[in-house]
Amino acid sequence: LEPKFEQLREQLLDSLKPGGGIQDVLFEEILAASWNLIRAQIAEVQVYERQDDPNIDPLVDDKNEAKLKRIRQFYRSNYTARETAIKRLSEVQTEIRARLQAFPPDAASATPLSQQHPHSLSVLARLRDVVKAMKDTEAFKATLAAKNEPNSGATTEQQQQIAALLAALRARVAQSETKPNS
Repeated sequence: LEPKFEQLREQLLDSLKPGGGIQDVLFEEILAASWNLIRAQIAEVQVYERQDDPNIDPLVDDKNEAKLKRIRQFYRSNYTARETAIKRLSEVQTEIRARLQAFPPDAASATPLSQQHPHSLSVLARLRDVVKAMKDTEAFKATLAAKNEPNSGATTEQQQQIAALLAALRARVAQSETKPNS
């Protein structure tokens, strides 16, 4: 079975192309679950091959019920694990591609790509959400600027709400800057 495992590994590496870090972790989850799916299929064949009475279908033989149930549960849990890992790997790889397209690396910079913004963010932080937050912050700044204009029409209550939002935003930024990178 070892050559079949290595063949599966090579095929998955060729098609999924993990790029290190979390991608490798997800790849290993996909590989393990895929291998377990093959093992479940082999186990089911073995149950059929070891049937005592060739005149009885192994599916209806009560002696096989517990074995087949366990095999099917094993299959389902690994199928779900594999599909979840594939989806997560796809999301991470799509995120990386989106960042590289939206913010091409500065080749002239002495700063490594992993430290250039937004590439310095975890690949699990979605660029779409980061950009939306940036746009929301820009809209917030525009609202704040309008508040500071004498004829903006902002009430004292609105000014207090804006001040509270600004304080909350500053606290979030300060908190995120003090967290250690993982």
